[in-house]
Amino acid sequence: MVQLMRSPSRLRGLCQLVSEAIDHGATAVEEVHLATTSRTFLALSKLPVVAEPSELIRVVHDTWVTGIYGTIRVVNRVVGKTIDGVL
Repeated sequence: MVQLMRSPSRLRGLCQLVSEAIDHGATAVEEVHLATTSRTFLALSKLPVVAEPSELIRVVHDTWVTGIYGTIRVVNRVVGKTIDGVL
């Protein structure tokens, strides 16, 4: 690790690797999250008593989930660029 710290380009490479892993990880988890909940909302859509309200809840849920994972990716990029600027 000490040797890595002596080379700014290697440290930048490590930071970029971590940033990409976070970005791809957040995207993968988002996709699984939405796919998993879509099955639940599909089941609810077949029950007349809750079909209409569950669709509204699904739209709100999906909007929040997409926004949250998008925010994670944006913050990750900002942190990555900040670290790169410091190095």
